[in-house]
Amino acid sequence: MPDETTPEDGESAPVAKPRKRRVMKRVLIGIGVVAVLLIKFAKAQGVTEDVEPDEVPMGRTPTPEELEFAEIVKAAAEGAYRLMSYSTTGFTVDARFRSNSGRGSWNAHLRFDPETGHFEYSQPYRSANAAVSFGEKIGRRIREARGIVDD
Repeated sequence: MPDETTPEDGESAPVAKPRKRRVMKRVLIGIGVVAVLLIKFAKAQGVTEDVEPDEVPMGRTPTPEELEFAEIVKAAAEGAYRLMSYSTTGFTVDARFRSNSGRGSWNAHLRFDPETGHFEYSQPYRSANAAVSFGEKIGRRIREARGIVDD
């Protein structure tokens, strides 16, 4: 094969393939350039304005019902099973729960009907009941605030 260089006079040297090395070098440089460009693009897309914690994003003011809902969620969160953190937006709750092992965590998303307290939820584990329990607690408090009697 003409691309190979072989040792002469019994010398031991690795067999080199210069063409393959050049191609590999160019490929690696190309990958590096693409990676740098992707990182720069991602940073440019992620640039946002700083929002103060008390400031409402996009200038939207929460309705009185949404503020009442946030207070209901805050009260329900006290002592909620495995709840690590939560946030409310409108009538939805995004919550983070501690895993059974205590070493990890998982997220749940709950969306409430503000009139009835009924909710839909999504979570990664079917058998996890912490999000359902938290949602039921919030739903009960919503119904109490609306004067709806549970059976």
